[in-house]
Amino acid sequence: MSPTDFWHTTPAEPRPGGEPAGAPDAAAAPAAVTPEAPPGPPAGRGRTRWTRDTIISELATWLLSGTAIYAQFMTRHGPKGLVVAIRRVFGRFDAALNLAALHNARLYPEGPPTRGAGASRPAIAAAAPHEAK
Repeated sequence: MSPTDFWHTTPAEPRPGGEPAGAPDAAAAPAAVTPEAPPGPPAGRGRTRWTRDTIISELATWLLSGTAIYAQFMTRHGPKGLVVAIRRVFGRFDAALNLAALHNARLYPEGPPTRGAGASRPAIAAAAPHEAK
């Protein structure tokens, strides 16, 4: 079959019911289903869309880990495109860090939670009383 023969084929023979041979059966056709949105950004497809809120929450998470972070560190070890998005949205990396620290202060007014908190250890350690001299 040559490439031009494909465009010059005859239509399909009708079935006994009057439908063409290529038409799907009504019984075999699935009901109309609305597609569900994926729960998060698709993995491996495109870039992550960084918004002001997602940038602040990502930096706040990194701050809670206890690691001293700066722009060069985040470029190497952080999520792809985060530092570029920070500079696009906030202008300076330090401005975004300040907002992330404020975000953590609002979430944890008593101080950041300690790592390794469990049933035997409280999430926030109480300060030891100081003796007056």
